[in-house]
Order: sequence, then structure tokens, then C-alpha cells
Amino acid sequence: LGSMAEEELLDSATCWLLFAGWFIVWTIVHHIAQILWGAGLLPICPPDLLDVYRRRLYRSQVYCFVAVAASIYLLSLCRFQAEDLLHVFTVDHQIFFTMAAGHWLAAMWEDCRCVAFLGAGADERLFDGHDPNTFLAKAYLLHHMVAASGFMTILMLRCCTGLGAFGLLFELPVLLMNHRELALHERGRGRRASWMYH
Repeated sequence: LGSMAEEELLDSATCWLLFAGWFIVWTIVHHIAQILWGAGLLPICPPDLLDVYRRRLYRSQVYCFVAVAASIYLLSLCRFQAEDLLHVFTVDHQIFFTMAAGHWLAAMWEDCRCVAFLGAGADERLFDGHDPNTFLAKAYLLHHMVAASGFMTILMLRCCTGLGAFGLLFELPVLLMNHRELALHERGRGRRASWMYH
């Protein structure tokens, strides 16, 4: 293994198109992920912000699952050598890292639309009397910008790919966090959702 020859990798313009394509894919998944998740149907134009927030969580679940699987695959390319975590760079890295950058751009868009729910039931006392939703909206925005920038930087440098692979693997606990938030907001929606919080 090792870094692929330049002609085998995607050029910068194609990477930018792939990034834009992933953003479009994640935006579409935002609207259909609830159907994929099996939680029922929502109208294409959600009637309230809670439905937007639920879609955010469903789409994130899809991304997190794909990201964790991608990280395992990318880490398997490393042959258990630390040097490979720095220098192995393939088309697969380009595809999955542009996917991640597109996800973080979509996450910024989603979070701006549903700030009122980002606190997920957090108590204001934990935030010195400040609104947890506003605080977390700012923190998430900063996080999402840094994450998207990190993946784009790895794509431009064509090295340090282990950092990106571990960034994808870090989505594993987010699967459980999203599950908790879905359970929190599904209460009262009938028996079908009861398995999430009992």
C-alpha cells in the first residue's frame, strides 16, 4: 500500500464536486431518513420545528452508521503500521472524507433550523443560567466548522489520513446519543416509540 499515484486519485475540482454532491445527498437524506429509519412518514415540508429536529437525528443516524463502517474499512488499509496512518491516501479516503465534510455542512444547516431543541433537556443550571439551546448551537457550529475544515485539510494535504479515519470512528457514541435524543422527543407518540425509553 502507500499513497496512490497522483493519476489514480481524484483531482481537486472533482473533490469539490464530490463534496457538493455529498451535501446534496445529506440534504435529501434529511427529508427521507425518517422513512428509511422506519419511524413513519412526515410530510416533505415539516409542519413544526420538532419534526425538523427529528429529521436531523434520523439523518445523523444514517451518517454515523456509514462513518463508523467507513472508518473500520479505512483503518484496515493501514497494515498495523503507524506510518500508514499518515501516508496511505486513496480514492476511498477522498470519497469518505468528502462525505464527512458534506455531512458537517448539512449539520450546520440543520442546527440553524432547530436551535430550540439542541439542549436535549439540559438544565439551565448547568450553563450558569444561560439558555442551553443557544450555548449548544454556538458550540455545535464551532465544532461542525472545525470538523468540516479538518476533513477538507486532510483532502488537500493528502496525508494524516489516520486522523480522519479516527474522526469517522468517533461517530460510534453519537449513534447512542442520537438514540437518546430520539427517545426523549418520541415520548407521547404512541406504543411504537415506547421501546426507546423503557
